[in-house]
Amino acid sequence: MVQGISQSGETKSGGAPSQLTATFIDNMLETHVLQNKIQHDLRPAYARRYYKPMEAIETHLPPLGLPASLACDVDHLCQRAREEEAVSVISGSKPIAEEDDTEGQEAFSHNIRLCIAWEDEDLLHESVARLTRIIKGELNSAHS
Repeated sequence: MVQGISQSGETKSGGAPSQLTATFIDNMLETHVLQNKIQHDLRPAYARRYYKPMEAIETHLPPLGLPASLACDVDHLCQRAREEEAVSVISGSKPIAEEDDTEGQEAFSHNIRLCIAWEDEDLLHESVARLTRIIKGELNSAHS
């Protein structure tokens, strides 16, 4: 297929295969398919996925929920969550580009990131409940 696209008229005349994608996107925008998908499918799904972990945080970490920045070794917390509770989270500094300055990386070094987009929706509450056991233990250790 790639070979076929590379030999097509649009590519040989100076265009790019991405023009085909641009045509699809243009059509989806003109017919409102994309806007409808976002409004009626994606936004409600992500809202549900947002509120499930938030409900778990309110239930399992009262009265104030999670601090904005965790005062503990976040890498150790992530490792314990994976090993003891089978919950995978990453340090907030991990997804930062290497080219970013040290200050930018340091800004997120005491945070964790949860992915709510890919995990099974029914597991989000349970995953956060498990994670809170580890967080409470780490925060108690950090304060002792």
